[in-house]
Amino acid sequence: MEFTHSTREACKALRISDRTLLRLRRDGVLRPGDHFRAAGAGLQRPTLLWNVPEVEKALARRSRRVLHAQRPAARPCAAGASSGGDAAAAAEQEPGFFH
Repeated sequence: MEFTHSTREACKALRISDRTLLRLRRDGVLRPGDHFRAAGAGLQRPTLLWNVPEVEKALARRSRRVLHAQRPAARPCAAGASSGGDAAAAAEQEPGFFH
């Protein structure tokens, strides 16, 4: 694994703010050892080095999960919708739903 980017460099490469990057770290989306590591020992707030390709993969996976969770569930057609004459009544009951 290549931890080659400082926080500022990683933000620039990923086109996100440092707050967003650190929030993703705090929320557990980005994990130590996989996405970042501390550069230095014994420091209270060590400089972090980032593995940008792994961070990009994690963000892509997270985006897919978020998009999937936001999709509305498919609704079944109304009982009488397929019988022809009742299609208009079913459409009135469910506005915006196309059969």
